[in-house]
Amino acid sequence: MPLPILLLGLLFIVMGINEVRKDKLNIWGYVSFITAAFLFFVTLQLLLLT
Repeated sequence: MPLPILLLGLLFIVMGINEVRKDKLNIWGYVSFITAAFLFFVTLQLLLLT
C-alpha cells in the first residue's frame, strides 16, 4: 500500500515543478508541493506502522 502513495507523491512533485516553471503566479504548483509533502508523510507513517 505505501508504494502507490509514494509514487503518487512523486507524480505531484513533477506536476508541481512543471506548473511553477510555466507560470510563476499559478498557485497549483505550490499546492502540488504541499500535497506531495503530505503524501510522503503518510507513506512514512504507513511504513513505520506496518
